[in-house]
Amino acid sequence: MKPIAFLLGLWTVVYPLRLNAEKKQLICRNLTEANGLSDNRVTCFFKDRTGFMWIGTENGLNRYDGHSFVIYRPGQESFTLSNEFITGIGQDENGMLWVATKNGLNRLDVENDSLSVFLPLPPGKAPPGGSLANNLLRDLYTERNKVWLAIDNRDLGYFDTRTNEFIYFPWKEFLYKTFPRHVNEYAAIQAIEPGYPNGLWLGTTMGLFGFDTLSRRFEYIGGGQRKNIRLLKTGTDASGKPVAVFQQEEGELGIYREETGYAIPGTRVTKAPFLKSCAQLDLWLNIGRKLFRYDSRSNTLDPTELAVQDKLSAPYIRDSFSDETQGSCWLATDRGCYIYSDYLNLFPYTRIAANNEDSPLDIRNALSINDSTIWLVDFGGQLIIRRKDRPVSFIRSINGIPLKECTFLFRDSEENLWVLAKNHLLRYSRKTGSFSRVDIPFPGSKVYYVMREDHLGNFWVGTINSGVYIWRKAAKKWEKLGDPSNDTPWYVRDILVDKNRQTIWVATYNLGLVSYDTRSRKIRYYSKDSIPPNGMLSSIVTCLAQSRDSTIWAGTESGGLSRYDGEVEGQAKFTTFTTREGLPENTLYGMLPGVGNGLWISSAKGLIHFDGKEKVTHQWLSSSHPVIKPDEALLHADPEKGFILPVEQGFVRVRWPGPGNQNAGYPLIMTGVSINDTLTLHPVSEIPYHKNQIGFSYQLLRYDAPADVFYEHMLEGLEKTWKKSGGIPANTDYFNLPPGAFTFRVRATDALGNLLSEELRYGFTIGKPLWMRWELWLAGILVLVTCAWLLWRRQVRQLADERIINYFATSLYGRNTVEDVFWDIAKNCISQLGFEDCVLYQCDEERGVLVQKAAYGPKNPEKHEILNPIVIPLGNGITGYAALHGKHVLVPDTSKDSRYILDDQERYSELAVPIFIGGKVFGVIDTEHPKKNFYTRRHVRILQKIAGLCNQKLTQYLTEEKLRASIARDLHDEIGSTLTSINIISKIAIEQHNHDKVFDYLSRIKENSSTMMDAMSDMVWAINPENDSLNRLIIRLKEFCSEIFDPTGIAYFFDVDGTLLDTRLTLSSRKDLYLILKEAVTNAAKYSRAGKVSVSFRDHIHAVRITVEDNGVGTDLALASSGNGLRNMRYRAAAMRSELMIESKKGEGMKVIVNIPV
Repeated sequence: MKPIAFLLGLWTVVYPLRLNAEKKQLICRNLTEANGLSDNRVTCFFKDRTGFMWIGTENGLNRYDGHSFVIYRPGQESFTLSNEFITGIGQDENGMLWVATKNGLNRLDVENDSLSVFLPLPPGKAPPGGSLANNLLRDLYTERNKVWLAIDNRDLGYFDTRTNEFIYFPWKEFLYKTFPRHVNEYAAIQAIEPGYPNGLWLGTTMGLFGFDTLSRRFEYIGGGQRKNIRLLKTGTDASGKPVAVFQQEEGELGIYREETGYAIPGTRVTKAPFLKSCAQLDLWLNIGRKLFRYDSRSNTLDPTELAVQDKLSAPYIRDSFSDETQGSCWLATDRGCYIYSDYLNLFPYTRIAANNEDSPLDIRNALSINDSTIWLVDFGGQLIIRRKDRPVSFIRSINGIPLKECTFLFRDSEENLWVLAKNHLLRYSRKTGSFSRVDIPFPGSKVYYVMREDHLGNFWVGTINSGVYIWRKAAKKWEKLGDPSNDTPWYVRDILVDKNRQTIWVATYNLGLVSYDTRSRKIRYYSKDSIPPNGMLSSIVTCLAQSRDSTIWAGTESGGLSRYDGEVEGQAKFTTFTTREGLPENTLYGMLPGVGNGLWISSAKGLIHFDGKEKVTHQWLSSSHPVIKPDEALLHADPEKGFILPVEQGFVRVRWPGPGNQNAGYPLIMTGVSINDTLTLHPVSEIPYHKNQIGFSYQLLRYDAPADVFYEHMLEGLEKTWKKSGGIPANTDYFNLPPGAFTFRVRATDALGNLLSEELRYGFTIGKPLWMRWELWLAGILVLVTCAWLLWRRQVRQLADERIINYFATSLYGRNTVEDVFWDIAKNCISQLGFEDCVLYQCDEERGVLVQKAAYGPKNPEKHEILNPIVIPLGNGITGYAALHGKHVLVPDTSKDSRYILDDQERYSELAVPIFIGGKVFGVIDTEHPKKNFYTRRHVRILQKIAGLCNQKLTQYLTEEKLRASIARDLHDEIGSTLTSINIISKIAIEQHNHDKVFDYLSRIKENSSTMMDAMSDMVWAINPENDSLNRLIIRLKEFCSEIFDPTGIAYFFDVDGTLLDTRLTLSSRKDLYLILKEAVTNAAKYSRAGKVSVSFRDHIHAVRITVEDNGVGTDLALASSGNGLRNMRYRAAAMRSELMIESKKGEGMKVIVNIPV
């Protein structure tokens, strides 16, 4: 298939189409063998659905992605073909690529790299669908399931991809009926194009034909016979009707239009252009050695040169392909393929060939005079005048004045044109059409560089060696702008007349930026050396501009772009932008107001548009636009037409309204996805958890400027911001991704962040391991919910049980005897637990039996009365077994348990729980129920807690009973005997008449009274709950030691571990401990004859060790043990469950040690 054209070199025919004399230079990209192309002899093009370009050559098929080639040729293990000479390329509805060659038809499955070759086969070996009629193919065209074939010297045919059949139509039969004289001569279809009504255009060696695929009829259109095809170009006119341009070797150009039919435009057609309004016709023609391109807008054939880097050429075009989606055109030549695009030619380029090739042009300024004329000045000494449709004029002298170092052109308000050439200021009057020299009447040589005009018509002329000169229009005289306070000459590079009509700004090479107030005539200097610093980074100012919001901008050398922000607290302030803010270069050549409040800026690296705030919005750099290599030139604004940008060897025309987003929607494709380093081309929706390493390769299929492509990527589900990508093709890898759903997003931008494509997305899921799958989680949740429910139910039951236990505890309040406690528990077991029967037994250790003490239910007909109480020996029955072994017994079915003892009536469930007091079984709670399996573990727990309450209540009761008995005993022993003694002594004293004896008896009464008072004081102290700490005991003991030791002169010492002071003691413990220590101290005071007594309190293995030690005469423990004092001490120690040790030898003192557990 020939998508655009086979083009003819015409030598002698003059066409009625209007031929422009002015050549257009189109900037192109050239792909050759040096770039990786298989062969420079390009034959055809095709763009597949993905966006890849396929380039056919005489030595292989090339798939191109903008950066590299994949070459298909015979003899390769992969990417192979049946023949290397490619004549046509297409793609069917299934995405299969079809390639016509000079030896067979190839079907490529590109994704799987598989090849099927179709060749002619003998009738007996051909498949049911037939075979290829000839191995030599001239062209092909694909249409859904049909692959139309131009087969050398055969009929028209197609291959049906659905039925795998070859279908042929009798074109040669029709041909020979139409041209009988050419029967049996060579005839071949060489080109197939769509566009014929209901069918195809056929370019043949016998002329142009049409084929109606519905009626299957051929039509001869026109053209000569026995000539090879040079051109078959089809399209539509403005009304959508078909147009075909046809050319054979050594033949005339034939053009078909529906309204006029087939015609050969020649000298007969001289007025109306024959291709009028063919908007959809992209036609390239080689006429002689020149290349012409049909411009549908102007309906002209424009002479055209293709510009690659700084070289121009007009190659012979063999084929062309128009890519409307990217605004580009591919041209097949013997020098490789050329890529022309609107992007590369956004600004029309005009190359100007220098008169002397050894001295290239250095254009310093360009001025658009009108639509057809442009003036330029060459620093080498030329005024260049370019007129449309005329040769370029080079003027080296004016009025005998040689033009040297030309730097600037200027048009004043009266339309006079000025040329600044080193020492000469020349004015061209458009009224008289002549030049005149203007002299400035000040001494010294002047090197003119720039010229401006203010609103009063005054001229400001800057020189690079002697400052600024002013032509005062009103006074008609020249002045020199000078600073009386600074005689340094100004090296002027640019002048700006402020819109406020008051300030003139001067860019200098040596003094920075200078402002001149035309009213006050004050001069101010701004540079990087200003004190304090003002924000400028360079004192070499190269160009000036004022944006539309009246902001003053200064371009510098090596210091970037500086914005004048006005005066802040009496100091000038500038904001400077450099390469850090996106400028391609810090040395600027020229500036002009741009779009909005922006600026156009030129530099050695290209042209940019700055937004006037903070960033570069667009750029055209020489790296991607080779012809945009600006010269060191100031720029002139033309609000209607834009401006002229001088570049190396010519200029480009930049037109308003300024830069928009000229970036097309290029296809962004995923070239590969690798999972754990295994490449896959098929989408993968879910990836196993253990394969959580994934990489993406992607590429923007842009062909005119692939170097201007940048990428940003983001992985949704992991990242929240866009990140830069790198590589060719670009690739991004992720490692150790967690389970979850992700979407990889990637987009292509230019260097400034402008989008070049739609966003590409690739969604996938990292599978979860078994322990993270929802099914397992659901099961786990169900288990947790069940457990939570069971826990909740247990908690509810526990709360209910706690309420029951609290009820029991509250009910026991005020019950102070065993009988009261037992009866209360029996009653509440029935009312609160729903039991039918409850009996409490008390253990009689002496008799070895259990005695029924309380009951509720059938056994309790009246209050605190038990019907037929029984006695159970320990070990007998279920209750006796629980008491003997000290553990509960739960019998779900008493009929199966031989231990069951029938009481009042037979019941089938029984539960017995022992009650412990002091580590021994005190009683048993026994309950029976007529239902089997009535009692549960819950009942066991509740009764065990009730038994615990009994333990607490009865332990307290028994302790108090024991304490009362102990107090009673002490009162009887201590106070009772003392009172009896006093009573006897008093009676004896009454009967005595001897005064001395009465006094002796009264003294004994006093002594016994004191002893009794001390005993009462000790007893009251022990009972007082405020004295329950060891610290209070030590204080009491110290007071006693003071009373007993001070009169005897015995020294005593206390050694107390401070951590023991808060140790708590029970009432009985503190009473017994205090009396033991008091007895030990008393013995030391009475009998030891000691000089020193020490008392210590120490921590000793979960106990408090108390030691009373003296250095007296000691005693024989065997003799002392028979005394009441030591015997009472041992008795009291045993009551406290404490250890008492006494160590003594005659002559070595005595030591009493008490270890009381805490």
